[in-house]
Amino acid sequence: MSDNKIDISPKNFLYPLPLAFVSANVIGRANFMVLTCFSVMSYNPDVVSVVLDRSLNINDGIRTNKSFGLNFPDEKLLRKLDLGSLSNGQIIDDNSFVSLFYGAYKKTPMMSDCAVNLECSLSQTMEYSNDNLFIGKIEKAYASASCVRAKKPDLESVQPLTLYMHDGRYWKLGRCLGQLPDMEKEFGIKRF
Repeated sequence: MSDNKIDISPKNFLYPLPLAFVSANVIGRANFMVLTCFSVMSYNPDVVSVVLDRSLNINDGIRTNKSFGLNFPDEKLLRKLDLGSLSNGQIIDDNSFVSLFYGAYKKTPMMSDCAVNLECSLSQTMEYSNDNLFIGKIEKAYASASCVRAKKPDLESVQPLTLYMHDGRYWKLGRCLGQLPDMEKEFGIKRF
């Protein structure tokens, strides 16, 4: 081992972890939960995965409705993030907790206050240890008009949040460091 490295124990030190609210209808009412365990699985078709502890109510809603939403908050929603991480539909009434809208498929509640919302159909479920892995195809994407530039969400306007799980602190993104086409030109590599 290098002299400048120390053993810090084997943990998931993947950071920063992007934050979202996962959403689904559970027994006829909207249910939201703060989530950091999600990922892009494919860009064509657009597919995402979500990992949830099996004991959570929202699992039943995703399975029953065969759909879920991903809702990306900004720093104005920090208080709701804290409440959402505690609730799982058990402590507070999620229907009064947020302003809702339903997309094209009418099955998935989404948060109006979030800058970007993804409406996903459930493609596959896998069980692992104490968790469920839900794989979903993005059927529709929605964004607040104030956050859209050239028909895409503008990262500076969206101001997505991240969480460092090992100390529980929220972070937001900083400045842009470069752009892929510039890097491709500099190194003479074409990726896409």
